[in-house]
Amino acid sequence: MHPKIIAIIGFFILSILCLLLYYIYPSPFVPELISPQNNSSMEITPHTQLIWVGGTQNSILSKIISFLISFINQDPSGNIEMTYNVYVGQKNLPLITEGNIDVFQENEKQRIACNLPNSVKDNSTYYWKVISHNNLGKKTEGPIWMFNTTFLNLPPTIINLTSEPDSPQAPGAIITWTVNASDPNDDPIYYKFSLNGNEKTRWISSNKWNWKTSDLDSGKNSISVLIRDGKHADGNSSDDQKDENFEISAMHKILEIQKSDKFNITNIWDKNNKELNEGDEFLYSQWGTVAPITIRGTTQYSTDAKIWIVLTDSYKNYYLQNPALFINPTGSWRATNIRPLRDIVLISFVKVDEEGDQLFKEKVNKSEWGGFKAEDIPSNSEIVGSIEIL
Repeated sequence: MHPKIIAIIGFFILSILCLLLYYIYPSPFVPELISPQNNSSMEITPHTQLIWVGGTQNSILSKIISFLISFINQDPSGNIEMTYNVYVGQKNLPLITEGNIDVFQENEKQRIACNLPNSVKDNSTYYWKVISHNNLGKKTEGPIWMFNTTFLNLPPTIINLTSEPDSPQAPGAIITWTVNASDPNDDPIYYKFSLNGNEKTRWISSNKWNWKTSDLDSGKNSISVLIRDGKHADGNSSDDQKDENFEISAMHKILEIQKSDKFNITNIWDKNNKELNEGDEFLYSQWGTVAPITIRGTTQYSTDAKIWIVLTDSYKNYYLQNPALFINPTGSWRATNIRPLRDIVLISFVKVDEEGDQLFKEKVNKSEWGGFKAEDIPSNSEIVGSIEIL
């Protein structure tokens, strides 16, 4: 027989076989809708699902047929593949494309689910159905069910409360607090910030608050944020709360202590009578109150020597500490209530003559003891000791 005739007969037989297999191959099961139930009312959340049971016959015969079809299609896996088109709507049941589901068939029937579309509205009537397709193109259409929606409104929750920059910081820093919160229903969230139990904002729509710190905030602070969406908590209460601690560290560090042959600095104490040495830190302010230090030493200068303590800030301004040192007949001296506040970087012991002593006293009497410049330092003065701080 001629090869062309054989090919034509083979193609004809194969076509008849494909048509026969198509009609023998079972259609998918009719989708069995489960939830939402027909004529029911249900609370809707962003995670509400449509649930049904689908599948197709998985007998030995159907497997053989599926294998033959797959072989003809040059896919010898023999898998039974199912696709489900889900329709949800109020009138014309549009296809929700995000609900199309491809399923690898392992059992004859399977429980299947997809999320309800976000477009579903509250207090409305909807209809839904599912159409099953197998890998041979056969389909089975399920029934149309109806359900009514009532949204389940959930309260917002706080994920975290963060600061920029991080703790600790020096007084004067501006700290930006940011709340990361979530509302399951995407309702607007309102925020209220408090510092150490004192409200700093009303209920605001912004999730940020800028805290302008000062010496009054020195020490450990508690920052609280309350949130609400206005649909759950009553009165002035909140749906969630988050607390964080933040330290404003009004600290100086002793970098170097300079002495001279005739003037010695022997001891430095902080407000709590803790002795300080080079490298030690100390509070210069605590809870808004000045934390003075005390300095003690010895000198070979006479008791009538005029030695003043002068503080220098980072802007090259000078400040007198009144009164001048009192030197005991034994040569010891003690300076109390020394106040090196935030910007002070140097504590100097300045020896002046009679004229310089009078100049400093006049500044004190005129309340001009602070913020003067280098040119106001008396001539013929001498720095006999110093403490450099950071």
